[in-house]
Amino acid sequence: MEPVKIRVPLPHGPYAAESPWAEEVDAGAGLYRIDNILAFADGVSLGDVVRCERARDRALVAVEVIERSEHVTVSVQARPEPLSADAADPNAFAARLYGALVERIRVAEVALDVSGGVGTLQLLGDADAVNHGLDLAIEVSTEAGYGGEVADEGQRLGCFAWWTVSSPQYPTPMALEGADALLAEEPLAPVELDWLPAADPIAGAWPRELVDELRDRARFDDRLAACLEAGQYLPPLLIVVRDRIRGRFSNAQVGGTPFAVFPPSFEEQLWRDTMDADGRVRYCPDDAANEAFRAELVTLGVDPDADPRASYR
Repeated sequence: MEPVKIRVPLPHGPYAAESPWAEEVDAGAGLYRIDNILAFADGVSLGDVVRCERARDRALVAVEVIERSEHVTVSVQARPEPLSADAADPNAFAARLYGALVERIRVAEVALDVSGGVGTLQLLGDADAVNHGLDLAIEVSTEAGYGGEVADEGQRLGCFAWWTVSSPQYPTPMALEGADALLAEEPLAPVELDWLPAADPIAGAWPRELVDELRDRARFDDRLAACLEAGQYLPPLLIVVRDRIRGRFSNAQVGGTPFAVFPPSFEEQLWRDTMDADGRVRYCPDDAANEAFRAELVTLGVDPDADPRASYR
């Protein structure tokens, strides 16, 4: 069964929803199982079964958690201004903590997101793994040069913090706050797309189903539409290729896009930070998944190491 995207409401943040992958449990009853770590949603973890309803734009919106997995999701965030003047930067702290966790803990999945100058790490595992991970956070923070007072919970005040995002202690069933607002949202007006792929030397060679998929996605995404019209094909293809290889590799192997791809939000330094020693851009944490990802891009006539702002016109 192909995974599907669902929307989980975020009633208290800057975003209206988070869009994790889910697998169908019972489509007739609207039941889907969350299939990746959520970075922001409160009260939902990987493996939870949620009941979904269709929004006005036909998107699947999670309205209720009806079955809990045994997973606990914890977010550990390095703050941008550590108390110690000689402390390592937050990105380095997050990377070292990630390495310590992977080396010493058997966890279901660890996802590292380093962006905006702040390193955020999400650890998924049972309660013992989580507790051990927090002990490691203290140890690694000291090694990385983070000083300052240690709180009762073990957090180094002013340097980094952690918090439980979701756990089996939440009630079941549990209605998700903010779902009604998502269901009532007016559908987005379609974007006018001025793109003629048949006359394009690169896009003209793509399979018809790929062109149709990109057109459908661009109808409600003005950033994607702008890239297609400008011939900036790497950003839109990254989305499609990532979806394609998820059927061959796990979410942990595929990971998420490690840098913002769409101009003008593209950050060149973050992009360069993903390069391996040979100068090649790394798109997936797993070597096999990364090579498959790059091979897909090459097959579609796009250089996987090119600047995402480059035009193929």
